[in-house]
Formats: sequence, structure tokens, C-alpha cells
Amino acid sequence: MSDTIHLRPTAPLAERVILPGDPGRALALAQALLTEPKMFNHNRGLWGYTGAAPDGEPMTIQSTGMGGPSTAIVLSELAQLGARTVVRAGTCGALHPSLELGQLLVVTDALAADGASRALGAGDRVAADRRLADALLAAAGAGGRSGTVVSCDLFYDNPAGFERGVQADGALAVEMEAATVFALAARRGLRAGCALIVSDVLLPQRRRIGDESLREAELALGRLVLAAISGPQDAGAGAALAASGRAVGAPRYAAGGTRRVRGLGRDASKRSSAASIEARRASRPPSASPCGRRSSSRSSASSIASSRWETLRTRRVSRSRSAADGRLSADIASSWARTARSRVPNAAETAEDTTRCSSRSCASRPIASSP
Repeated sequence: MSDTIHLRPTAPLAERVILPGDPGRALALAQALLTEPKMFNHNRGLWGYTGAAPDGEPMTIQSTGMGGPSTAIVLSELAQLGARTVVRAGTCGALHPSLELGQLLVVTDALAADGASRALGAGDRVAADRRLADALLAAAGAGGRSGTVVSCDLFYDNPAGFERGVQADGALAVEMEAATVFALAARRGLRAGCALIVSDVLLPQRRRIGDESLREAELALGRLVLAAISGPQDAGAGAALAASGRAVGAPRYAAGGTRRVRGLGRDASKRSSAASIEARRASRPPSASPCGRRSSSRSSASSIASSRWETLRTRRVSRSRSAADGRLSADIASSWARTARSRVPNAAETAEDTTRCSSRSCASRPIASSP
């Protein structure tokens, strides 16, 4: 049993950790940047993955959720488990007119306008680790931007004039977690940095980045952070990775695996499940029963129930973005197996297939990733 309450590790934790807020971004970065990533945590929907970085050393990508309190819980437990270097990889709303949608911003310090960092003892502002901030800025290249952000508790409904006020105090952008990361890292003896995507421009009125542009910026951000915290023996490769826009060391699909891409619709999932059902049926030997009609009737009833079962399974998977990596937790798979046995007339084989599928894609095994 894990010593931590909210994180339940199912794979080793690396000393270097990238901290996106969004679980979906954690999955996307793990698929693009790590070799043979394995799920580190899925408890409470805080997806995390550990794999090998291009320098050959382990790296963990762990989502924090939104806001200072959630981030403080995750970071405290990561520190307890052995994390040493952490970099928040998130989004922000631009206050300075020179910042554009999709641009990357390296954070040097954060104004503490949130409750979590203040509760941790932060003053008016709290700084990132200087060497880590310099490494992030160097990886960003000549066009890199750096500066101060403000961390607050509210995404909506900040007091009137809030943006103008913090802009006057020197903030280039507003976000919700950096001050907590820096304050808690100082308390726990960690090295902490932060790099952000400009996902919104707030002044004079809000403008939001498009979904496709955000996905491209997420990968650029991941490459930037990866380059900054790569081992010294791979610093050149890390910088080249950040500049080239190409993921190095992305794992291949397992033999016979199905490519899963974020954003696939329910129809694609249904087609995949249908193909899987047909493949299993085709591999079964023809029935030798003398009661052919009765056997056929039973087979037909079982097939209909199996199809309904597969449809139900697909719908339940599609409710979560975890369908993108083809992974089922052992608890969920066991639950589905029990449901299959109770609902399908001849369900032994269906339940057996579900259990085998779970053992191939359980939380301790590599996730599917882009070639």
C-alpha cells in the first residue's frame, strides 16, 4: 500500500518531474516525449506517467489538477516519494500586449495573489530556481520570453480592475499554480521552474487559442522543458529536440496494437471494437454440434448479447480520455468481467477476453503512443 494518500504509484517515480495541470496534457506529453511510458498514477483522475527521456534517464509527467491547493497536494506527495526537480508546464492569460496566443513564457517569479502560496509562507512574490529558469530560457532560444506572472485563485470573477492592477505591478500574465510550486519547492528543498503557453489574451478583451494550436503549443512546451532538464550528456540532443519540433525516442506501438490518437470520436472506437469482435469470431473453429440449429441459435443470442456488451464497454470508455491510451484499470476490468458474466448467456469467453485485455493494458504496462 502506498504511503501517500492521493497518489497511488503503479510505476517508479523519477527525480525529474514535469507538472502539467491537465491530465490529458500529461498523457499527450508522455506519448510524445518518453520511451515506453508506464502509468505512474491514475487515482483521483490525476494521470501520471514515467518513462525514459531522450538522455536515457527516467522522467515522470504528473498532472496536478487546477489551482494551488490541488497542486500543493500533488507536489507534497511527489516530494515525499522522492522527486527532486519539478517544472510546471501549463497555460496562462497574457496581460502584456507584446505576448501572443501560442507563445511560450518562462517564469522567473510569481506574484503571490493566491491563498495556497501565502499559507505556505510566501511573501509578495516568490522566485523560481535561478539555474532552472536560465536553462528554460536557453532552451527557448533567441525568441524566448521570460518574466513575472501573477498566481491567483480564480479563473472567473476576479475583482474589477484586477488585471490592470497586477499588470501595473509587473505581471506579464496571470495563472493559478506557479506561486504554490515555487513556495512549496522552497519549503521542501526542491528545484522548481515554470514555463507556460499563452492560451488567452485578456486585455483589452479575452481571446482564446484554438484547440489545434493549443495541441501544437503543448508539444512545443514539452520539448522546451525536456531540453532544459535533460542530463548534461544529452544537453545538445535536448536543445536540438526543442528546436526541431520532433519528439525523440517516442515509443512504437506493440505488435498488433491499435493506434490511439487524442480526439478520436466514438464512431472510431466502435469500429475498432467491432473489428476486434469479428477477429475473435473468425478465429473460432466451426461448431461440430449435431444439434446445428440449436447451437446456431445459442451462438446468435450470445453474439447479440456480446455486441451489446461491447457497445456498453465502448461507451463507458469513451466517457474518459483514458480511452486514448487503451488502458483499463484492474478494478474497472474486473467490474466489466463480472457484468459480462451476469448479462451474456454464454459469457465465459467474453469475460475471459476482457480479463486478458486488462492484463495486456493494465496500469503497470506501457501505454500506446505515436510512432
